[in-house]
Amino acid sequence: MTRPVGEFNHLRLVVRGDRIEHWINGEKVVDASLKSPEVAQGVAKRWGEDSPVYKMLVEQPRKSCQISLQNHDDVAWFKNIKIRRLQ
Repeated sequence: MTRPVGEFNHLRLVVRGDRIEHWINGEKVVDASLKSPEVAQGVAKRWGEDSPVYKMLVEQPRKSCQISLQNHDDVAWFKNIKIRRLQ
């Protein structure tokens, strides 16, 4: 579903309450609850239970939201980033 190196991928992330959807180039790759034990286990395994990422995803603070872009230790370009609050 990802495009070749040098081409942009189109990503869409939708979070409503504890539900999360992640789309890559029009294909849904994640449809889950942030409260599920599998999500907590996966986040703990990847970043550790003491990490800010774990606290943000598993404990889900309600008053603020952080945005993080990752690049897996390589050059990355981002364009046309749109963030909006869902009603």
